[in-house]
Amino acid sequence: MGNEAADRFLTCIMRRTEKDKIMRVGSVFLVVAIVPMSVIGFLLLFMIMLDVGDIVIDGNDFAGIILFLGILEAFVVFRMVESYYKHQLRDIEWTLSLTEYAKSYGHETARLEEISEEMVNNKAEVLSKAFGALFLLILVINSLQAFFLSINSLTTGVVETASSIISFSVTILLCIGGSYLFVCIRKHDRLQCEYTTVWSELMKYDLEVEPMETGIKHRKLWPHLILIVVTLTIYAFIFAVWSIHTMNLHIARQQTYEDGLLKKIKDKEGATGVEFTPRHYDNGLKGLIERLFF
Repeated sequence: MGNEAADRFLTCIMRRTEKDKIMRVGSVFLVVAIVPMSVIGFLLLFMIMLDVGDIVIDGNDFAGIILFLGILEAFVVFRMVESYYKHQLRDIEWTLSLTEYAKSYGHETARLEEISEEMVNNKAEVLSKAFGALFLLILVINSLQAFFLSINSLTTGVVETASSIISFSVTILLCIGGSYLFVCIRKHDRLQCEYTTVWSELMKYDLEVEPMETGIKHRKLWPHLILIVVTLTIYAFIFAVWSIHTMNLHIARQQTYEDGLLKKIKDKEGATGVEFTPRHYDNGLKGLIERLFF
């Protein structure tokens, strides 16, 4: 576009699909809540019907299902933290490019740089790697248990005890991951909105653009933690899904804002051939399913 900072911002937006990984709430809820609850429900039902007719219950089958679900839930927790970390990396580049753009018009950008530094979460990378390592550990442990169970090298009781410990650990990880995302994405969203407010004020005579508006309400963490304890961690599944939805909401609003901002910058710099077409969803049930799962 002739302006290096503007080109840098354009590149950041064009490559946003590499960093912005929206987790579909419907799919996540299916994995971390509906499927496990259904398995438990069927297990209880079959236990009641155990002595009825020719129904035969193989405890190994249920133990195997629990092991598999533990792997899925551990993966969801890892993806939650990783998604936030990758989005943060993009937003660092996002703010740096806009700061450079403001500098190119001779504006003082000290406050913008301060906000950018506040947005950097040095723990995000470490936690992303830690949750990834925990997922791999649970994958190996549960896979080995399932294998030895399948060849009858382990008794069902031993596997049930081990899988129960693993399942409880995964639920705790879900609580930690959900809480981390709950706190971080709110802070991140607040700082980014503040950044765009300062940026818009600096550029008001060069580029008429409104600040990014937040769609995330301020909430306290402690009521959710109490509900998790009171419900014996069952609420952790809903809490994690809600935290993911909050992150998705932030990403969606940011992408809408930056598409409009890019159009303004493109017109200002006289660029052509740069267009973004938002994804269209059908109305009705089909559109709802696409929003939730795809």
